[in-house]
Amino acid sequence: MPELPRTGEKLFRGIPVSTGICRGTILVMGRSSDCIPLRDIEENEIAHEMERLHDALVATRHQIL
Repeated sequence: MPELPRTGEKLFRGIPVSTGICRGTILVMGRSSDCIPLRDIEENEIAHEMERLHDALVATRHQIL
């Protein structure tokens, strides 16, 4: 499922560490931003899904390095 682009301005209210107004990147703590959908797979799909997982782990290692 493709992720929708995050566009537009958002207003966040919280406990400030200093007075004033700021524009920029923020870190919202305590909330999950990703939703992983649950889905059932058939028994004959397990090998393919394990291969996909292995490929994703290899790609992740390459990106980190």
